[in-house]
Amino acid sequence: MQYTVLGRTGLEVSRLGFGCMRLPMKSDTQIDRGLAIPMLHRAVELGITYFDTAVGYCAGDSQRVLGEAMESMRDRVVLSTKNHHYDKTDKDGWWRNLNDSLERLRTDHIDVYNFHGMNYERFEAAVDGEDGLYREVLKAKEQGMVRHICHSFHGSLDSLKKCVETGLFESVTVQYNLLDQSLEEGIAFAAEHGMGVVIMGPVGGGRLGYPTGKAQEIAGEVKSTPELALRFVLSNPAVNVALSGMSTMEQLEENVETVANLGELTPEDHRRIEAAVEERKKLAGLYCTGCNYCMPCPDNVDIPANFEILNLDRVFGLSDHARTRYATLGGKAALCRQCGKCVELCPQELDIPARLGEAVSLLDERSGSVAGWGELTGGSAAADGMLSLRLRYHVKNFTESTFSRVRVSLRSHREEQIAPAEFDFSTLKGFGRRHRDITVTTTPPMESLSVDSVVTFDDSHTIEHLSYAVVTASKRAGGKSNDSLLERPASPLVHVPSAIHPVHLSKQGPSAHSYDFALDYDDGSLYLWVEVEDDMKFLAETAPTGRIRADYFRVFFDGRAKDRLGLGGYGDGVFHVTVCPPADSGIDAWVVVSNGEEVSARTERTPFGYILGCAIPWSAFGGDNGAREVMAFDAVLVSHDADGNEQVRLSWTGREQQERDTSTFGRLVLI
Repeated sequence: MQYTVLGRTGLEVSRLGFGCMRLPMKSDTQIDRGLAIPMLHRAVELGITYFDTAVGYCAGDSQRVLGEAMESMRDRVVLSTKNHHYDKTDKDGWWRNLNDSLERLRTDHIDVYNFHGMNYERFEAAVDGEDGLYREVLKAKEQGMVRHICHSFHGSLDSLKKCVETGLFESVTVQYNLLDQSLEEGIAFAAEHGMGVVIMGPVGGGRLGYPTGKAQEIAGEVKSTPELALRFVLSNPAVNVALSGMSTMEQLEENVETVANLGELTPEDHRRIEAAVEERKKLAGLYCTGCNYCMPCPDNVDIPANFEILNLDRVFGLSDHARTRYATLGGKAALCRQCGKCVELCPQELDIPARLGEAVSLLDERSGSVAGWGELTGGSAAADGMLSLRLRYHVKNFTESTFSRVRVSLRSHREEQIAPAEFDFSTLKGFGRRHRDITVTTTPPMESLSVDSVVTFDDSHTIEHLSYAVVTASKRAGGKSNDSLLERPASPLVHVPSAIHPVHLSKQGPSAHSYDFALDYDDGSLYLWVEVEDDMKFLAETAPTGRIRADYFRVFFDGRAKDRLGLGGYGDGVFHVTVCPPADSGIDAWVVVSNGEEVSARTERTPFGYILGCAIPWSAFGGDNGAREVMAFDAVLVSHDADGNEQVRLSWTGREQQERDTSTFGRLVLI
């Protein structure tokens, strides 16, 4: 093993660090200690001394397992963990995280204590100043609880340099690898200022973690792409430690061998690697510099992300991984209408529509067909008490051929009236996309919209089943005060579980958990009312921080523009609200809002559980602060047994453990 000094911390550390984010899991919430602890012990035996974790890693269990493993060898290792709390008005929350980390790590001090994911904007808003959180970490250092003040970083090069220039931090943990060298200048800048540099994602967060012959084509005699990636990162003289998130003993042994036999890459080696990567990109017609001049795309295609994924296939030969990445991408190449506006903006003069068409051919599971999908765009009350929903139906050509006529036929599974139920597109060029607006009239209340479509082109056809979980909210005449939050709205109730939205339970399968909910709104706020049936065996004793280990009800919102709903990502109108009924029924409900906005909530006990009322101001959604016609939405009830083990996770959409994925959200339509 090779060792180095971590900048001005003065700590001697192994050049290979153990990132404890991907330890083997026994369940969704628990690490397999029988596999993880022997692996951590073996890491120490092999000479690894730097171990990095965080509050939320491995569903909150990472710090505990690392503490259990290192308790008997604490003086032989350097422990790094992070504090993600940035609410400077709640300094108690910051201290709770620190004290919890000390307890879980079974230590009286943390060697490297990081502000988690800090950029310069967060530094200015929450860390700096007389009332900032930096004053708190200084107090912790004075008390011996923290040895070195550091931070991990996600952001731009300029933001990183500004953080370095503060002179307040002794090391930084930052992403850098063969595929992402955007912060290389900032890494050198940090080292020049005496900071230690720790690299996360040295093998591209898994993107390069696949053996491939392309690695040997690029850099000669290497066994695998991970080996090439580690050699590349550690040959940078500004880098002290490369963190590897290892989940098997085999990965551990291979990575230690790589670092133990690490040969210095010469400047010529670096030039050869860079030249080979750039040449492969040029040959693939994908010499994208990531300048983003082509963005934003009018059809919400994430052009740089699609090119990065296509590079994984064409440049690095990581075909399976590229398809997996594409499947989870929000702004897929399939959204491209071939309008060509991006071509005029590209300084590299790339034929962007052609390359996006290639991404569709190589990566999209619908390649070779013509297929359609729907986009719910709004709703209103119709005559005779009916409900009218507006739907935009898109047809995409997933082939390079042009079709002179494409016919679409739509049929409802129930008694909804669809107009028009049939329509034609006269021309659909290769990889092109067209759309038609239709109306669906139905009888309220409704919980889902289910439509079959048949798309006919030449002598072929495809059949698509369009299914939407839908809930409606009606407008109320006046607002609600905090005292009236528990009043039931006039909107129809939705019951969960139902035949449409089935319950996903743990193996224990408790018998009595369900909820009914309804929403309404006014010009100022959206109001949620929920009646929960729950045994309430594990209620919150104190205000929750970090991963919540208590019973709670959570609602998820995507309030972006209608054509961006469900495209992935958090922030900018995508957030969730968590309400925890308190163990003390005499106090207000605990409320946690992911974007820090103010939300009012009340709970009241019932013989079978509790009633919850919540007011979410439209300002929480960002943008123009006004009501949205359509939002993406989901709701989930989480209940624990008396020992704090999760026993029920009951979501409205019925998609277990996927509530954070905006592409799985249902739709909330304001009427």
